Amino acid sequence: MSTMYTQIENVESYIYMGQRYSTRNKNQDKEIQRRITAGWTAFAKHRDNFKGNI
Repeated sequence: MSTMYTQIENVESYIYMGQRYSTRNKNQDKEIQRRITAGWTAFAKHRDNFKGNI
């Protein structure tokens, strides 16, 4: 019987269900900046929809 092992990578931060988690820094500045950037990116994708009279 052979046993399979999966090596788990040790990381400083990761995104889970849309929120950044950090193992070292408890400061939320990076998470806030990431969400702001994601919001502007989504807005920019639909920029043409917001031009002109609605």
